[in-house]
Amino acid sequence: MREAFARVAYSHKTQEKEAERKGSQATQIRVWNVAVFGTAAITTVVAPLLESVIAAWVAAIATIIGFVFTALQLSFDPADEAASHRLAAKSYLTVRNDYMRFIADVSAASSVTTRARARRESLAEQVRLLDSLAPQTSPQAYAAARHALRTNEELTFDEAELSQLLPGQRPPIT
Repeated sequence: MREAFARVAYSHKTQEKEAERKGSQATQIRVWNVAVFGTAAITTVVAPLLESVIAAWVAAIATIIGFVFTALQLSFDPADEAASHRLAAKSYLTVRNDYMRFIADVSAASSVTTRARARRESLAEQVRLLDSLAPQTSPQAYAAARHALRTNEELTFDEAELSQLLPGQRPPIT
């Protein structure tokens, strides 16, 4: 049960890191878009005034690059992907919090009931559904999540740290 909690927490953190990564990519693309179209606009205005062939070529090339860049964005939208990963992270966070409450409830109980087993199965089914619907993450996001969880101690999983987050003794669920 604690291992399932840890896996959900890891999935949550990986989705968060992927959302951050895609959000950063979206910002970089916007900056480059403004730079390319700004260059195209400025050189288009300046070329006739200066009667410069070089400025005209720069304007033409910048316009073509801007067009290709915009066309590529129709099929590749990191901002949309970031939103999908943020939604998945929030969903995993909800399940992670449900697991924490469930573990606390089971730890406080003197015995494990059929209701507790049903709740565990319900949580496991929610995780399976989330896993099947969540967008694919990258190795970079996984590495960032691993670093955040292990090195930065955003959430760790050794027994001592889990015991701090969750109640200690619990009856085994079979």
